[in-house]
Amino acid sequence: MRGLPPRALATAVALLLAGCAGGSGGGLARPETDLYKIAAEQHGNLRAAERSGAFRGVLIDPDADFGSYTGILLDYTDVGYRKSMSRYRIPPGLEETLRQRMPLVIAKELTAEGDLTIASEPGPGVLLVRSGLVHILLKAPITTPNPRDRVRARAPWDLVLVFELRDTVTGDVVYWASARRRARNEPRTFDKGMFYFDMRDLVAFGTRELRRQLLELRPPEPDPADAGR
Repeated sequence: MRGLPPRALATAVALLLAGCAGGSGGGLARPETDLYKIAAEQHGNLRAAERSGAFRGVLIDPDADFGSYTGILLDYTDVGYRKSMSRYRIPPGLEETLRQRMPLVIAKELTAEGDLTIASEPGPGVLLVRSGLVHILLKAPITTPNPRDRVRARAPWDLVLVFELRDTVTGDVVYWASARRRARNEPRTFDKGMFYFDMRDLVAFGTRELRRQLLELRPPEPDPADAGR
């Protein structure tokens, strides 16, 4: 299959995530299940994998050689709401900050051990990493840090974290995973700073789980002792 430029791949993924952001059945279905089913239908090369760690739904391409991937490219993080239920919205400036800064968090975590590096362009051995904070449901308004505006709320947010990895030569999705997460059910000040750091920590945690799974998908290293046999 002819390679696609990163922006074309990004557009395709954005359409998928945008289509999922509204939920189904008035939000009665589990949102991560909705996303999982759509991803499985959209990408016929993917097969269900065992649930692992934080991820409730994982799809992988059984024919992908995960040991061959050494470089990554990152696109902006998608942000989408559970439209049928969301009364509140993330302030526009904060939403754009999440789109731009979450990929930096992902890059830091994925390259921490040096086995993956940031690539300069698409090519063999390079994955396009897309992420999404979708099906967002805010149960209280996000306020400014000004003490007069502060709101305290329990479990003020609920969302689904999504990762999608595409081969930049074939354009095929080789890995897809999602995890539903909620804020802690305890009274907390709900302002821009708290929400940003919650998202940063969530994405960092999810990326560490993603990296662990990618390492497990790599074929085992040959035993040097077998070389002389």
